[in-house]
Amino acid sequence: MLNALAHHSSSAMKSAVASRSFRSVADFVHRQNTTLPNSTDTGAAWSDGICGDSFKSAVRELTASVHTSYERTRKEKWASQIEAQNELCTAQQLVDAKTPLEFIGRLMTSCPTRGGGVWESLVALLCGADPGTPLLESKVRAILTGKMSIEVSSAAPAGYSSIAAKARHEVIANGTSWIHCPLDRALLLREVVGEEAFLEIETSMRGVSGWVYRESDIPNRHGHCNSHPNPALTRRFDSFAARAERERR
Repeated sequence: MLNALAHHSSSAMKSAVASRSFRSVADFVHRQNTTLPNSTDTGAAWSDGICGDSFKSAVRELTASVHTSYERTRKEKWASQIEAQNELCTAQQLVDAKTPLEFIGRLMTSCPTRGGGVWESLVALLCGADPGTPLLESKVRAILTGKMSIEVSSAAPAGYSSIAAKARHEVIANGTSWIHCPLDRALLLREVVGEEAFLEIETSMRGVSGWVYRESDIPNRHGHCNSHPNPALTRRFDSFAARAERERR
């Protein structure tokens, strides 16, 4: 029964045999110079004192490794669940943010790049967001384009009025567009913000991204420049529909 708990799959058994961590209960008890109780009810034999101290210590040693393994797994899974819950809470705070500055601050702190649990939760929540979500279109635009506009009102905190000097600000992934957004998520985001708004966002994402060449457009020694970039170092984005058509081919 102990071995069934510890090696419940073929891969676990093979790994235990290879690492020599597998223990035969009968051989282990025999090496400890102990004898198994004659009683058919081992639990009763244990409580009635039929089992010797050496047998009890052998069983405790066998069960200790199994308990330690399961306890370690339990703690790891619990920590993983807590981390996932915290990431979801952070993503929900991003979705509920009522001002651009609040959203940008949380976004740049929690997921400065497009990756990680907070980012995945944020995208999932926005894909199913309620139409009444604050700044919904701006938030969808931010995760797709990597930039966000800030309109500074007269009630803006002191020192923030200078932010209006730039039209849009890089808030994630150095302001690069999410041209590799999965098509199914792009369709969900389009349904959330509406086709007209999504088309405008998609249009702002068009262009070539990747390697930057000299502004004079003079070709380098490999013959590449801004007007003739190296296709291996750049990515061109037209629209999600065009990308879907290319992938379909």
